[in-house]
Amino acid sequence: AVVLEEEFVRREADLEEQLEDRDRRLAAASKALQRARGQVRQLTAQLGLRDIRCSKSETQCAQLQTLLVEKERRLQDALDQAEQARQSGVAAQPQEPPMAFAGGGIIY
Repeated sequence: AVVLEEEFVRREADLEEQLEDRDRRLAAASKALQRARGQVRQLTAQLGLRDIRCSKSETQCAQLQTLLVEKERRLQDALDQAEQARQSGVAAQPQEPPMAFAGGGIIY
C-alpha cells in the first residue's frame, strides 16, 4: 500500500508538472498571439496610409497630365501663331537677311 501511495504521489507530481508546463506554453502562445494581432493592426494601418498616398499620387498624376496637355496645346497654338505671323511677314516683305549697323544692332 505504501508503494502504491508513493507511485500515486509521484504520478500526481508528474501530472502537476505537465499541467504547469502546458500553462506556461499557453501563456507564451497567448502573448505571441497578442503581439501578432498588434502587428496585424499596425500593418493594416500602414497599408491604409499607403493606399491614401497612392490615391493622392494618382490624382496628382492625373492633374499633372491634364496640365501638361493644356500647356502642350498652348505651346502648339503659340507655335502656329508664330508660324502664321512669320509667313504673313514673309509674304508682305521680300526675304532679305537682316543687316548689321555700326551701333552693333541688327536692322530687319
